Amino acid sequence: MNNNRSILEQIIKDDPDNLLKIDLSNDANQDITLVESFNEINNFYEKYNKEPSANKTDFYEFQLYASLKNIREDSKKIKILSKYDKNFLLNANGKKIETLKDIFNDDPEGLLNEDKNSLFDLRGPIKEIARAKTDFVARRKPCKNFDVYKSKFKDVQNDLKEGHRHLIPFRENLLKENRYYVHNGILFFLEKINTEKGQQNFDSGNRKRLDGRTRCIFENGTESEMKFRSLVKILNQNGKSITEHTDIINKEFLKNFDEKLNEENIETGIIYILKSRCKDSHISSIENLYKIGYTKNLDKRLKNCEKDPTFLMSPVEVMASYKVYDVPAIKIESLIQKFFQTCKLKLEITSNKREQYEPEEWYVVPFDVIEQAIILINKGKLNKYRYDYVNNEIIET
Repeated sequence: MNNNRSILEQIIKDDPDNLLKIDLSNDANQDITLVESFNEINNFYEKYNKEPSANKTDFYEFQLYASLKNIREDSKKIKILSKYDKNFLLNANGKKIETLKDIFNDDPEGLLNEDKNSLFDLRGPIKEIARAKTDFVARRKPCKNFDVYKSKFKDVQNDLKEGHRHLIPFRENLLKENRYYVHNGILFFLEKINTEKGQQNFDSGNRKRLDGRTRCIFENGTESEMKFRSLVKILNQNGKSITEHTDIINKEFLKNFDEKLNEENIETGIIYILKSRCKDSHISSIENLYKIGYTKNLDKRLKNCEKDPTFLMSPVEVMASYKVYDVPAIKIESLIQKFFQTCKLKLEITSNKREQYEPEEWYVVPFDVIEQAIILINKGKLNKYRYDYVNNEIIET
């Protein structure tokens, strides 16, 4: 034992490069953490032969992307990590640039090449960019029968406050008559759509698209007859859709059970759709992120969700809940989750106990598409469809 101890003491003394010296200062600890973080990025690059990207469906990759971006913007961190940069990741282009020759070689756009038609030579004709012209800019005018709509706007505002309706990202397929929308913070009611398919000419070719007139009633007492395509455009730029009232959603869902529920019908559980209220930008920036799950008691399930990694350690908003009768609710949950498995979010959460946890049941898919899938399950037709995650739509197989 004493012999082993003397050998160990000799090893410690024989350390000319101070490799065994431990620096317990905060700066040293921070540097160690920084190097470990950068080594994770190196490992990712070597495994997948690419830099981590802003992939919002893979939280781990997104974290690595954010770390690399942060490092590249900090000269002190670059200096510390330079000797660990075996994959030349500290340069934004992933290439080692040391000489003037490297600079000229690292010119993917050819900006440094000699060219008679210089980037700054404006003598040649400038190609006019063709844009679709709006042949009619619909002016808002006072709505003469606004009293018919006034109380309905108040009801919708109250529904939003009480959680019976929700704001969701706008998509063209959500544009329907008798629905509510928000543009630039102003609530409006789409009363009428008069459209037909017409041929439009584009540089890429001719296409048939829906167009025509609409009648929109605004909460400030005005109305407009703007073109359908113009309405789509402004809502895509800065608009939101408003969901139907939760009572209407549930009524539609229950249509496919027995027409009249009675004491013989057994409630088997509740299918719910939740939206996270997490303030972490890595999560809050992910559009169309929803949790799809099943429970027997929703209020009890959501209790203390801020402390539960299943709910991303954050409060949640109940977007919709569906009471299921006779059919096992857990089977419906399983069908939905399998249907959307291609867009399941991958991430790790640290619990209050500092334990790593991989929450399940979070999916990046539009709310209205989830609703559509639930209705198809209820009709027994989901097996005839599949989810196209590229175009965010359910299509027939």
